[in-house]
Amino acid sequence: MRIFKKAVFVIMISFLIATVNVNTAHA
Repeated sequence: MRIFKKAVFVIMISFLIATVNVNTAHA
């Protein structure tokens, strides 16, 4: 369960970074 939560956390962080990168690219 701990590994699953960590995986979800990593995915959310990666998604957040990707969103920021896209916004920066369009800016």
